[in-house]
Amino acid sequence: MKTALLLALFSISSFATYEPITEFPEGNYLGMGHYYTDNDQEGYYASYAEVYYDGWELYYGREYGLAAFSLSFDFANNGFFKVNMVEHLNHKAQDHNGQGQDKYYEGEGYCGSVQCHVSVDMGSDRKLEETVSFATWENKLYRLGSLRKTFANGHSVITKWEEKMDLMTANGNNKRD
Repeated sequence: MKTALLLALFSISSFATYEPITEFPEGNYLGMGHYYTDNDQEGYYASYAEVYYDGWELYYGREYGLAAFSLSFDFANNGFFKVNMVEHLNHKAQDHNGQGQDKYYEGEGYCGSVQCHVSVDMGSDRKLEETVSFATWENKLYRLGSLRKTFANGHSVITKWEEKMDLMTANGNNKRD
């Protein structure tokens, strides 16, 4: 009985196709996030995202100040992509002229029909993993991620986060300036 039911379900579902995301649903999103670390720290933060068809600008207001990242995506076949990420260190790291510095990273990932997964190696001490769900039917963006930071003594701390963001305004076919 179970086999017949599964075969019937498979024959019906074989007509459905799932196309991977190759352009993001554009818009400006605002929401909240909650993070935990594996050494029992936790906190809440505000988050804002500008989503373009080929990338994201991400901003976080946390207890230590503003954090900002830019990600640009180069899609290949079947939803796979390469990603370039910029960590904007405006007030944290300064060069000899007192100007803010940016750090550049490369990564990769893949998209399904409503979710994308990103993996970025941020040097010898940090590894970023994140899955983003574009819930366009409810005008929301969900983010679930983790960052492993390894210290010189070999000890590491894992931070995980989850965000729920609401669409504030929709954009149409704009590429970042």
